[in-house]
Amino acid sequence: MTRFFDTSALLNGAHETLIDPNPFLISLTSLRELENIKNSGNKDQQVKFKARQVLLYLYTNPSVYIVVDHTGTEEALISAGFPLTNDNRIMMEASNYEVANSLKVLFYTSDLSCHFLALNQFGLASKLYLPHVSTSHYEGYLRVSITDDELANFYTELPEEESPKAKNQYHLLTNEYLILENMHGSIVDMYRWNGKEHKPLDYQTIKTPYMGTIMPANLEQKLAFDLMQNRDIKIKILTGKFGTGKDYIMLAHALDLIKQEKMRKMVWIRNGVKVKNAADIGLLPGPADDKMMPYAMPIADHVGGKENLLRLIDEEKIELENLGALRGRSWNDTIIYCSEAENLTKEHVQLLIGRVGEGSELWMNGDYRQVDGKVFETNNGLMTAIDRLKGRELFGYVKLQKTERSETAALADCLD
Repeated sequence: MTRFFDTSALLNGAHETLIDPNPFLISLTSLRELENIKNSGNKDQQVKFKARQVLLYLYTNPSVYIVVDHTGTEEALISAGFPLTNDNRIMMEASNYEVANSLKVLFYTSDLSCHFLALNQFGLASKLYLPHVSTSHYEGYLRVSITDDELANFYTELPEEESPKAKNQYHLLTNEYLILENMHGSIVDMYRWNGKEHKPLDYQTIKTPYMGTIMPANLEQKLAFDLMQNRDIKIKILTGKFGTGKDYIMLAHALDLIKQEKMRKMVWIRNGVKVKNAADIGLLPGPADDKMMPYAMPIADHVGGKENLLRLIDEEKIELENLGALRGRSWNDTIIYCSEAENLTKEHVQLLIGRVGEGSELWMNGDYRQVDGKVFETNNGLMTAIDRLKGRELFGYVKLQKTERSETAALADCLD
């Protein structure tokens, strides 16, 4: 899959950070825009510096890129009824290049509007490139529309070194998922890139005495099931808005692993941060478990009530721990489980990772929209973990999209 960088992606350095032995594509319109930015009296110095750096890189590395032919671009836009903007010119040139050369282009942009237009108006496979703040846009998977011929080629049985399944043509990170759909938008297949080849999803339905039979309710949950059941991945993160199934999926898998004696226990960790702007009820009485119990009630909701939760604690299958008491702790053959991880700093997440002993895994989930303190807005450990760990063999992540709790719960989005 040939990469095509628009002006915004070039300014953000995508051409230097995404290494590929094959030349990438750029538009003549982008070159003109970069030249205009460099000489503009209205742009700030940082943007002008970036433009100069890109142009210098292109001048000194002529073999790493191809400037696409722009002939017929404006005629094609007029025919399609699209405005004659530079963004549209660049996307149309990418689209025309696909048709003229019978190959698939992966369009890189740092502009959210262009990303959606490339996908929905020009029919391009598009990837949003936002360095430093890219976490919220990296979802753990890439959705790609392909033609019937491309799909047939993907499934062609060839020697392993020549097989399309063994080529990372979509530039996926290790443990990033690939969702293939046909030109009508129907899902054809799903894979995980393991660093060497595309592996089909491999997951089982979960059965627990507390939660019954658990199976994926939507596309992203299928990816989450595959992630949670992959024992080679030791740090697993699920994010998503309320009701998407973060705790539901993780708790089902945790209880199943404990039931099968593949894990000794689950250590439930919460940072005792109250909901933003909620009234404080004061200090809670009693021993440590009693103080943690209000934060552990999401477990009780999924295991049939507080009585069952207390029994699991008595059987030492579940342990409740406060984040502030973790220094010096270490657990083997344990699921270290942190819910509401949006209320963690980078240092908190480093502390959690450092507790993972032999045979243990760290599971975290959260929703960026529900941070309950200013410190977590500027130093968000969950976002930092995804940004810094994505692409590593021991790390996996999926962003859940759809609220499955109820139609009523989904109405909460209407208040945004």
